Amino acid sequence: MDWWFTGVLLGTLSSAWLQPDWALWPWTLLSIALFCWLKSPLVAVSGSETRHLTWLRSLLIVTLGLLCGIQWSLINGKAAQSWNLPVKDYRQPLSIDLRVDSIVEENELRWRFTGRLLQGPADWPQAQPGPQPRIQLDWYEAQGPVPRLGEHWRFEVRLRPAVSSLNQGAFNYQAYLFRHGVRATGYITAGSRLSAASSANAGARQSLYDQFSARRSELVHADVLMALVLAERQWISQQKWQLLQQTGVAHLMAISGLHLSMVFGFTFFLSRGILGFCLYRLPGAFSARLNILYLALLTAWLAALGYAMLAGFAVATLRALLLISLIIALRLGAKRLSSLRLLLRAVVLLLIFDPLAFLDAGFWLSVGAVAAIFSWLWRLPVPPVHGSLISRWRLGLIQLSRLEVMLTLMLLPLSVVFFQGVSWLAPLTNLIVVPVFSFAVLPLTLFAALLFPLAPTIATLCLQVSDSILQLVWSLLIWMQPMAWWPVAMPGLATLTVAGILCRYSLWSGQLQLLVLAACLTSLLLLYGRYSWWRESDPRLWLHMLDVGQGSALVIERAGRAMLVDSGPGFGIDGHLSDRVIIPFLRRRGLTPDALVLTHRHRDHTGGANALLAAYPKMTVLDTDGAYWPCQWGQQWLWQDVRLIALAPLPAAPADFSYGVNNESCVIHLSYRGTKVLLPGDIERIAEFRLVQRYGDRLQSDVLLVPHHGSNTSSHDLFLDAVKPQWALLSSGYLNRFNMPHAEVLERFNDAGVALYSSAEEGQVSMLWQPSEGQIAHWKVYTYRQHYGRFWFNQLP
Repeated sequence: MDWWFTGVLLGTLSSAWLQPDWALWPWTLLSIALFCWLKSPLVAVSGSETRHLTWLRSLLIVTLGLLCGIQWSLINGKAAQSWNLPVKDYRQPLSIDLRVDSIVEENELRWRFTGRLLQGPADWPQAQPGPQPRIQLDWYEAQGPVPRLGEHWRFEVRLRPAVSSLNQGAFNYQAYLFRHGVRATGYITAGSRLSAASSANAGARQSLYDQFSARRSELVHADVLMALVLAERQWISQQKWQLLQQTGVAHLMAISGLHLSMVFGFTFFLSRGILGFCLYRLPGAFSARLNILYLALLTAWLAALGYAMLAGFAVATLRALLLISLIIALRLGAKRLSSLRLLLRAVVLLLIFDPLAFLDAGFWLSVGAVAAIFSWLWRLPVPPVHGSLISRWRLGLIQLSRLEVMLTLMLLPLSVVFFQGVSWLAPLTNLIVVPVFSFAVLPLTLFAALLFPLAPTIATLCLQVSDSILQLVWSLLIWMQPMAWWPVAMPGLATLTVAGILCRYSLWSGQLQLLVLAACLTSLLLLYGRYSWWRESDPRLWLHMLDVGQGSALVIERAGRAMLVDSGPGFGIDGHLSDRVIIPFLRRRGLTPDALVLTHRHRDHTGGANALLAAYPKMTVLDTDGAYWPCQWGQQWLWQDVRLIALAPLPAAPADFSYGVNNESCVIHLSYRGTKVLLPGDIERIAEFRLVQRYGDRLQSDVLLVPHHGSNTSSHDLFLDAVKPQWALLSSGYLNRFNMPHAEVLERFNDAGVALYSSAEEGQVSMLWQPSEGQIAHWKVYTYRQHYGRFWFNQLP
């Protein structure tokens, strides 16, 4: 069965590269038929052929499992795609009925929540049998009662498909929405409640949330306490998340194996003690002793199940619950399995129940952590039976320290991929913080949750004690944060490092292991030096248009350095996309920015400037507002052999006259080894005419950034005739409220024979200029949806 489970696991994980419409049933049936034929008595072989036949059967079992895993994932993927918002209803006023299935996220600007669709317009398509599609809604300037978990509401809404920005290194919010069944997003204009919640679990979760919310002002770390009980992390600020991540203890905010194991273990020993005490004193208690273990296991499992239900069955919680359930089943059935074989079955069961779980980073981190722990535990020496208590505690502490170090090293590649860095102090912080959470904060918080209906005063006291403990922990984490985080921009470097250190711990012993480790590290240094030299001499030029919605952010890449043009939009209160898009992109590609050009002072171009300066304080900044080094027409720079000329803003006549902020954009003309790029900012018709009048054919460029996001006030025929672009990049938001790009603008580019690439349709667009001797150099275009993230769940509906 191990071969079949392995095949199912590989098939499920590989299904992301396939298409849900593919039919693999014939191949699956063929594999079953071949396997049955090989197992039948009709196949008579000699002894020498038995080994080859065994390998063939094993191969068929793996193939069968692979096909089953792929088919199961694609069936579920196709079912998830069976309902899509009709095109005619995009951003149109609609009336829908929803069952609220998430706790409302409240802030100063809006309420956000998701709900299961109960009823929509009569002409909407019907989803396939199974859970109805979910819709995520924002309610701005809402008045009246807050929607509560499990309630039935009727809303007046405007919707659009669940599509988000897609960029290298950034969090894939579109995959997140798809994985959680969200098929449309939108905002509410009006709503009315039709009925109250009918689910006991929904009522319990909402009631606990209300209890924490009522005490939020009294508790400094109410956000952490609520996350430990309900897995609701909406109160945790970005700064606190960054602290937890950089100190290596963010995993404590996800209710996973550590939390469920504590609940299971405590309930098991408590129930076994109580049952033993009671049953030993009843008539015929001797025969009842055999059932104490089973009753204790069942009680503990029910407690873990209840905790998982409160947590909403998150990926890490469900994986831990399945692992505990498998252990109980094996114990009751008197079966024994190795730890890694047990984990394999738990992961496969998780993917059977939730085939899209692999889209969550938590899946890889939780499974990777358990695999690392299991692979390490089998190497531990058997603890001595005799000896002093101090010596046994010392041995346990040493083994635990080694486990923490190995866990950090083995999860290093995942940490680099998902977070672009490593918390090298994680072993130390976890040795200190995990016991405090496990034996103090978590028990007190869960005890308080149980006491809320019975003794709210005692429950509040427990929360206050937990909060006081957390304040001490936070003081320690804040002190350790500056020296805890190591940004890593090369996943390959991290992988090679781990491979070398694993050789040290897993393969050999004695002096040979030191020689192997030294050889691996020496090879690593040589490879890193060669890679650094190659990057510095790399003649290629990259132009990246990042997908930042209705805004603009470009990255010019050359020889491992970067120049930024605009910093994306700002929104809300100090909201921006630098921390979520631009900085992760730079770290993923290992780039250090030397300069930032802010073409004009509108917030859709300057929203992330302050965050970028905080991350890269040595970066030079040019703008047209006078806050930094001014961008003035006629200026020229030479950066990494790339010549840049500021063509505008042109001087006005009279000097104090203004054509508007857009028409005062800093227009950059870039040239490198025979190719030219024009970056005009948000200029409009008057600025285009002035540029044509002054520069004429000197505006000619191979690549043009479409002015003003495709507004009909820009990109006129006279300007396009002067620039004569072959490629055009259009930065705009998907189905934005400004209706950009305008249809007439698209028609003008089409009539001019220009290849147009839009971030709204393609995600991140990267263009590569690679000079080569004896060949005609030209631009190559790579888009996120077609090249970097060519998965079916990343595509537009």
